[in-house]
Amino acid sequence: MRWTFLHILQFVWILFLLAFAVALLVACTSNEELILGPADGPSADSAPQNSFAEKNASDTIYVHDTVVVYKDTVDKEVEIKSSYTSFIYRDSANHLDTVLRESSRLTCNMEEESFTCKYAMQPLINPVPEYKKVEFHLDSAPVVVLMDTIYKDTLFRNTFTKKYDTTFINYGDNRLTDYIPPEYVYDLGEHPFDSTAMRDFFDTLDVRDPQLGRNNRFVVNSKLSFTGFPAVVMRVENAYEFADLVDINRTWPAKRRVIAREYVFENFNMKSDSTVTWTLGFMHYENGVGEKDSIQVTTFFKVK
Repeated sequence: MRWTFLHILQFVWILFLLAFAVALLVACTSNEELILGPADGPSADSAPQNSFAEKNASDTIYVHDTVVVYKDTVDKEVEIKSSYTSFIYRDSANHLDTVLRESSRLTCNMEEESFTCKYAMQPLINPVPEYKKVEFHLDSAPVVVLMDTIYKDTLFRNTFTKKYDTTFINYGDNRLTDYIPPEYVYDLGEHPFDSTAMRDFFDTLDVRDPQLGRNNRFVVNSKLSFTGFPAVVMRVENAYEFADLVDINRTWPAKRRVIAREYVFENFNMKSDSTVTWTLGFMHYENGVGEKDSIQVTTFFKVK
């Protein structure tokens, strides 16, 4: 076969087409490996880290909410019952005053001719509501909100009213007693006045010793006065007559504590034995009142 110029030109064109087809096939294979990765799959280090939006770019997230529709509305009266205790007492000006407290916080001890009540001062604590906040980030992912309608028959619109159930201790038609407590009573402490103990102490005093044989002092929860008592120097400590007891709770009647007083005797100046009858005055505390009273005391002063 004789090759002409036309035959050579056709052969070159066929080779060019074959080379182009091979190059196109190689290029497609390289792009597929670049997109899909090697046939064995990507390693953990080489795997691409796609974002949440990229992973769910084609997803639709549905969020359901609820709408409640009531067919009817009814007004409903709700009664709240509260139990209270009430009584009257005399204040510092001897005027009647009224106490009204919740029965759950008031503790009263009833006796035949008296009663005491104590109120617990509990602080009111308002609970702090807890709010739950749900947060989610969808980036650019589409969200569809669906409103689900629920029908109910009746909406009860409540009206609250209070009903007081009161127990009247010492007044009113159904009172429990007629006793009216004073504003306060005295707590006589550890050393109340005892007339027998006072007479025993002053029965005989050995004045040869300036300290009466180290028995020249005593403590009493009362204010004393000495009339006709000879040749003695007294020193009084704790000069307050009374003080209120500290109590975070309110008590009826309130308690007041009589402050203890220490009486010290010294510097006797007697030359012979003698017997002296004199008057010991004291403050008598009872039912919120301090009243003065006295006793007669006979003392033998021993000199020899």
